[in-house]
Amino acid sequence: MKSGTPARPLLFFLLLSLGFALLWFGSPCRAADPSAPAILTVTDEVAATGIEPIGANLTGIAGGTNFAVNNHVWNSGFEPAVWRKFVRVERCGENWFEWDSHGGPGYWNLAWTGLGNGAKVRIYRIVDENGQPLSFRNGADMNDPSDADHVVLVGTDQVPMPSAKFPEGGYISNDDRDGDKTNDAHRVYLAKGGHDLHYGDYVYMTLKTTGTGPETSPPDLRRHYRGTKPFFSCSGKWEGRLVPHPGQLPDEFKEPGETCLLAEFEDPGRIALEQYVYYKYEPKGEGQWYSQLHPGASYRVEVWLRQEGLGNEGRVRFCFRNHPGYEAASQPEAQAWQITDQWRKFTYDFVGPEYPTDNQSHISHGLEFTGPGKVWIDNFVLYRNDAKHDFRPFTPHEVSFDEFMASVPESGRKPALRLYGPIYHPSTVEALMGDYGNSKWEVSWNMGFGNAPLATLAQGMVWAYKTGDSAETRVVPHLTFNEEYVEADWKAIVEYLGVPYDPKTDSPESKPYAYRRYVYRGENGTPWTDEFREILVEYGNETWHNGAGGYGWDGWGRPGYVHFGGTEYGLFARYMFDDHVMKMPEWKQYRLGEKIKFTLGGNYETNLDSPTSYAEHAAKQKPSISYVGHANYVGPKWETGDKAAASSFSPYGIQETLVSRITGIGKTIDGAAAARDALRQRGIDYELVAYEGGPSGYWQNKDKPEIDELYGKSVAMGLAALDAWLYSSYRGFKHQCYLGFSSGKWWSSHTLPEAGGFRPHAGWLALEMRNRYARGDSMRAIRVESVPTYERNEQEIPLLGAYALTGDRVCSLFLLNRKMAGEHGGEDFGSGTIPVTVKLPFDSVKRLTLYRIARTDGSPADPRDNNLESGKLTIQSDELPASVFDPVFTVNENTGALPEGLPPGGIYLYVFER
Repeated sequence: MKSGTPARPLLFFLLLSLGFALLWFGSPCRAADPSAPAILTVTDEVAATGIEPIGANLTGIAGGTNFAVNNHVWNSGFEPAVWRKFVRVERCGENWFEWDSHGGPGYWNLAWTGLGNGAKVRIYRIVDENGQPLSFRNGADMNDPSDADHVVLVGTDQVPMPSAKFPEGGYISNDDRDGDKTNDAHRVYLAKGGHDLHYGDYVYMTLKTTGTGPETSPPDLRRHYRGTKPFFSCSGKWEGRLVPHPGQLPDEFKEPGETCLLAEFEDPGRIALEQYVYYKYEPKGEGQWYSQLHPGASYRVEVWLRQEGLGNEGRVRFCFRNHPGYEAASQPEAQAWQITDQWRKFTYDFVGPEYPTDNQSHISHGLEFTGPGKVWIDNFVLYRNDAKHDFRPFTPHEVSFDEFMASVPESGRKPALRLYGPIYHPSTVEALMGDYGNSKWEVSWNMGFGNAPLATLAQGMVWAYKTGDSAETRVVPHLTFNEEYVEADWKAIVEYLGVPYDPKTDSPESKPYAYRRYVYRGENGTPWTDEFREILVEYGNETWHNGAGGYGWDGWGRPGYVHFGGTEYGLFARYMFDDHVMKMPEWKQYRLGEKIKFTLGGNYETNLDSPTSYAEHAAKQKPSISYVGHANYVGPKWETGDKAAASSFSPYGIQETLVSRITGIGKTIDGAAAARDALRQRGIDYELVAYEGGPSGYWQNKDKPEIDELYGKSVAMGLAALDAWLYSSYRGFKHQCYLGFSSGKWWSSHTLPEAGGFRPHAGWLALEMRNRYARGDSMRAIRVESVPTYERNEQEIPLLGAYALTGDRVCSLFLLNRKMAGEHGGEDFGSGTIPVTVKLPFDSVKRLTLYRIARTDGSPADPRDNNLESGKLTIQSDELPASVFDPVFTVNENTGALPEGLPPGGIYLYVFER
């Protein structure tokens, strides 16, 4: 793997530093003094407008227990699996191609011949202005897109199934592991051929399958094959496979999909198909991944069943296992369902048991049968059955929905909600438009079925829709789709989002994807574009990773070369969106470009002269995009090889965290703004967004992960995250999304829900304080006459951050103290307090309110504080008497601070209403 991030030109940095030195210090020549007072003036200069609140990336909240949508059963729909493979051709012939990256066709000896047999194939090529293939330096450098002009579709084909011409099919991968290489073969053949393949071509392979056989595993791994026991664990003998529905389906079976699960039981006796979903809460281990049901809540189980020859007269029941309290909520024997050879939906209602406190194993839910015999299973769900959840599955789950709504503005515009985690998946687009997405075929996990999406596109749009009562009061959906989607997929997404459906004039044949939306919305033909002020559609997730570390992100540069391929990314965006989506008649007919905003994702490099400035190089290819995104994380980043703030939890490490916006991501924010402005001068116009961001610094202390948790969940990190969000807004970023709205370790916003308390960490509290209480959608420039600073690595660091949002007769002033008290890092920061005086551009106020992140007893928070073990931190609000106001406003004990000023690590928001 190679990573290229050359230094930015010195002149660029000198000019940028000079401009911000003037803004923050009044002069670039002031000597560092960490004890200096802060004297600020909020000016009349409007620095930025259209400021958006801060959004989030929705996840499953708890990893092993999905709280995104109202259903706790994984893979409920038992739909076919989808396998996708996106490769760059390294060697080729008339009807074959090879590649070496990511293990080649054999996935580092995890796959075998036949894996991709039957896959659909699309071949693309980047060509010059004359339509000729690029030379890639005569086949020596796939990272060299010199003379690249546009993308063409070379052709479509299929990987052949076994036949006389292809005895083993077209997907060949045989490794002789005994050292004899004479039988080694790693190649994919094409059924038709004749495509005149070239080095550097892009090949997309897609296979929708009910499972590939054990022969697609290497011989020494076939005993681990998992494809005959999909989606469930079971201690007894059984085999399962996905099959079309046998028999007649009743009319009330509304969304059967393509397949169901056929389970065959060989031996007599009881046997349960189980999924391990719940676990007791604990500060470490499994209790940081799984969660629990809500005690006393009403739940319902639904499942469609059909059987042949099943024992115990076909009696089946829903059950919990591995914990007495949960087992007591199982379906009683006397209430067991009697299933027959006809499809029927069965239900069971129960009340959530008390939280488990003593289990030493995972708690499962599942279905208990009596063998031998066969049973067909479909649409198996377990959901909260109450009015809050509309008495049905797949609505927004209260755990995620209520907490999110408590963090966004009570009225007016709400922020973006990024649905990357739930919907970024190899599933077909069609399946995402209903309740049951496709599962995925896991090659690197013993050849078995992987999970369906956390939520589908349809469920995600409903989640977003419920956040308000009009387009102007709902969140902005930020939809991130798989970069392996092709022309038809992107057109389908756009039709689904934006094309109206009228049953009087339209038909399922004329508008198939608008019809899917129409049906899902209860015969409501209104397009989603009418329900939101805009919808962001992002082309892939962080494709600049390009397969880094085997995580599976695909990009367009040479595989494994992190940060390369921005030019190619832009050309493919132009091909998919400009050349195809925007040429749909509906695009102009319904003015879809006014609401659907295509978005590209960038990295941490922004210098236009650098070959690794990913999204900026993509934008230079002039695709019709509206946004370019960056990941505005504070703290050390593993992708850029940053060192940990400290190897122990120390005052020095906290100080490093407090200033990490300035020392780290602030440079990317500035560079992205500068690149945007430069490209506008060339006629390339887009806005900036932060598709991800917030607290970071995880995976840096690899031997001491608990150290990273203490930093990442600290008040200091919350301050740095807020600093970055506000600074990004100041520099013109529009939508910003915290990663991630989730629980547990690492980039999470909360402790585990239910028994874990679902306590917000300091970063989320900072987001909530900004969204809920700061008013105004413009930012004023602040002139700094004096500010405490210290010198760090030859850079003078200001120790106070200040931002002013203004609106109709209101000013929201944030003050952030970037000091940690004491002597550390060679500096003496004293008590850590900062005397602050702010000159305000108005003479009186009618109301003055202070909001701050503090301890629950009202005392100032220490920058090291967190909510990991208990609810130590909260947002405190105090209405101050108008008499304390002065146009020269002093921060002291009379205005809610300390007598000496702003406390160390202080996160303060003053709202002045005139």
